[in-house]
This record gives sequence, C-alpha cells and structure tokens, in this order.
Amino acid sequence: MNGTFQTVRIAKPPTGRRLLFRVAFRGTQKLQGFSVVAVAVKPRNGKELPWAATWTDDGKAEVGRWVEFSREYVLPPESTGLSIVIHNVDKQSIYFSDPHLTVGEDAPPDQNAIAAVEQVKREMAEEAAHPKPTIVQKNHDALAAQAGPAIVRLKMRAPLRTKSPSEVGTASFPIPALDASQVPLDFKIEVDKPGKLLGFKWRRRADGHNLLCEARIQPGTKGAWVHYEALVLVRQGPADDTAPADGTLVKSTACVQCSHREILEIAQRLAGETKSPQEYVGRVFEFVRDNRGKGAPFKTLDALAALACEGSCTNRANLSAALLRAHGIPARTVAHMPTWCGPLYEHWLTEYWQPGQGWIAMDPSLGRTTPDRRTRVVIGVSSEADEDRAFDPLHTRFVMPGAPYLSVIELSPTLYPADLTQDDAINVAEQLASLPSKEEAQLFQTAIKAFPAMFRRLSAGKQNPPRFTAIESAAKEKQSRKVLNALR
Repeated sequence: MNGTFQTVRIAKPPTGRRLLFRVAFRGTQKLQGFSVVAVAVKPRNGKELPWAATWTDDGKAEVGRWVEFSREYVLPPESTGLSIVIHNVDKQSIYFSDPHLTVGEDAPPDQNAIAAVEQVKREMAEEAAHPKPTIVQKNHDALAAQAGPAIVRLKMRAPLRTKSPSEVGTASFPIPALDASQVPLDFKIEVDKPGKLLGFKWRRRADGHNLLCEARIQPGTKGAWVHYEALVLVRQGPADDTAPADGTLVKSTACVQCSHREILEIAQRLAGETKSPQEYVGRVFEFVRDNRGKGAPFKTLDALAALACEGSCTNRANLSAALLRAHGIPARTVAHMPTWCGPLYEHWLTEYWQPGQGWIAMDPSLGRTTPDRRTRVVIGVSSEADEDRAFDPLHTRFVMPGAPYLSVIELSPTLYPADLTQDDAINVAEQLASLPSKEEAQLFQTAIKAFPAMFRRLSAGKQNPPRFTAIESAAKEKQSRKVLNALR
C-alpha cells in the first residue's frame, strides 16, 4: 500500500458473535500511522453505517519488521455486510499480510452500536423527507443563477510514455465542437518536455459533428504530460433541434442495452398507466438517481452494470438512455466537463428528444432534471456506432470498458499511460467570466463567424498563442468589447 485504501468485504457476516480481525504490517520506512475502520453496509439504501469503532495505530509499523494487529468486533443484528477498510495515511509504502477474520463465541448485542444505528436511521429518514443540496448542486445552482453567457477554460491532459526512446505515437483527444449552445474560441496544445510534440491537427469525425485533436508525440520511456486548453463560449439555449434520423437512437447497443429483459421489465413498471412521455421521463430520472445496485463489483460502465453495482455517472447516463429507449424515446449520452466541480476525468449525462423542443438534458448523478447548459463544455455526443464499440479491445482509454468510443482519450499502439501522478482526476473546466445578457447575441454571432478560420488553422496544425492570450485576458477582465476585438 502506498498512501491509499485497501478493503476487505464479507457478505452476510455472522451477527451477535465475536469477530476477531487480524492483519500483519511491515513498513519500508518509519510510518506516521494507519487506520482500520469497520463499517456495516445496508444495501437497500446504499449507506455505510459506522457500527464498529475506528482503530488507529500511530507509528508502530517499524522498518523491516512484521507487527501483528488485531481487533474484536460484535456486529448489531441488522448488519447485512461488513467492510474493513485499511488506510495507509502515509505516502511511504507499507506491506501487509492476508487479513483474516475469525468467528468466535456468542456475544450479547452491542447496545451502543444499536443506538448509533437507530440514530443514523432517523437522520437518513429526515434527509429523505427534506433533502439538502449537495456541494456540487449548490455550485451548479449558483452558476445557473448568473445571467448571460459564460466563457469557460477547459484543460485536459494525459501522462504518456513509450517503451523505447525513439518511438512516436498519436493521442486522440475529444475536444469541444460548435453547436447551438457553445462555440470554441481558441485552442492550444503542448507537451511539458521541449521537442516532444511533433505535430497536431484538428479533425472532424465521420458523424459530421464531434471533433478530435490528434497529437503526434515522442514522450520517451520516462513519460511526459500532454495537455490542451480550450476557451469556449457557452449559453443556456437554444437546445439542439437537430432531429434524430428515423429509427436511430432507439436501438439496443453494447453499452445501452434497452432490449435486455431486465431493462424492459423496469421500463414497463415505470411506465405503469401513464400516457405522458414527460411523466415517464421524470420516473426514469428518479429511478436512476436513487438506484444503488445489488452490491455487485464495479467493473464496467454500461447500463446493465448500473443495475448490478450502481457504478458511476457513465453507468447512470447509459442506464437512463436505455430506459428511455425502451419506451420509444430517442436518447443519447453526452460526455462533457462541468464547471460545478473541481478536477475529474470526465462527466456524462443523458439527452432525450422531445418534439418541438429539441434535445433535453437530464443528469441523475447531479440530481438535476434540467442542468444549466452554461455549466458544462460538451466534448462528445455519442452515436449508436460509438456505443457498439464501447467494449472494443482498444489499446488504452484511461477508463474501464463501457464508455462510448472516442468519448475519451484514445492512444495508438506505441503509447502507454505514464506513472507521473497518483491522481487520475486530471481534467478541469473553470468559468473565467459571466458576461451581460444583452451582449450574448453579438458575442455568439462574432464567435460563430470566426470559427471556420480557426478550424482551418488548427486543422493545419497551427497555433496562435497571442490570440489565445488576448481572448483569455479579455475574459478574465469580463470585458465583452475586448473579447469581440480579440475574436475579429
């Protein structure tokens, strides 16, 4: 272990019995300490309740010497699972033997633990009856309350290496495209080691909408950071009103399995007697938002995996799309970077087609039925063809299987992820400015007019650092007139 967590999980542990947990540690250097925390899991609500005590050691794991530690627990009667988390609070390596649990004799119920459980239940019931906004929801709502368009700076990066110093590879990054609610203003890409970026070009994908930046790099065996920045103008509307082609975005695919029996059964149950598509959409949103899975391991990002393990935002987006398609509503998943949180890899939500209104977003992970368009920069709108390649045996994609093809970074066979950081949440979108509503039309008109020339330049692999800096500086000053001058 190196500054991280290891978890031992026991399904259906014996309750009312003495449980003895043992593990042995050996440190490579003097350690500040580690902790072992036992928690019981309630699958019906997905909450982890601290039914057993926290046990912390302070520096007893000595260099080169095995030291055994043990802890006794008695779980309350309602315990349905036990997770024992071993946390190394130091950044130095620590080795540990196979942890094991011994079941002992009967023991009386732990009244203090039972009282703690009842208190947590009351708190959870109160939270369910009167939910409070999370931090990210508060951030989203604060950004949504602003008037007018916004300029967002998107930063995406990847640590890459090759197996030999002379090898060259291509990294394909999804990048913001032009649509009804966003316009890329400018772009720059670089490698943190001089001479390692051999060239790049923008390319429009065959779907006619999504864009890629293909960077040729020679990062070497020790690796290098490849990163790009994009300045993007975003606004709340209008919604994309490009209707799906007949018979598209309603089919079952590799990661949106809308024809699977389990998906169809849930869709039928959610539909009930309702004849209102909008009411059904609301029921899908609530179901996916509240879904906690069945306790299965988290291994893939598809819709069925969400039913098994809850998963991530990608699972929820795929599950939402599957349930909507199962009811005949065209739906697609959208990869983007939100401004309502700090660094992360990417975020996914679902859009569904509503005749007369266009594509409407829903984000069960955020807990918002119609998230504000100004709080995200879209980098990929998935097609059924992309979804069917979600489980391709691709070289490496920085995420587990189940994410639509080219919605994430793709690497050529000579490139590999480099071990340059312990944090894989390395991308971020930040709002530089919120500009006056009265200037929105002129800003978008000017930006859209300037986009073709910028696209041709970047497709030829030519950057314009002074222009990028001028737009960025004007945005930071919140000066619409300066932004317009920099775009012309």
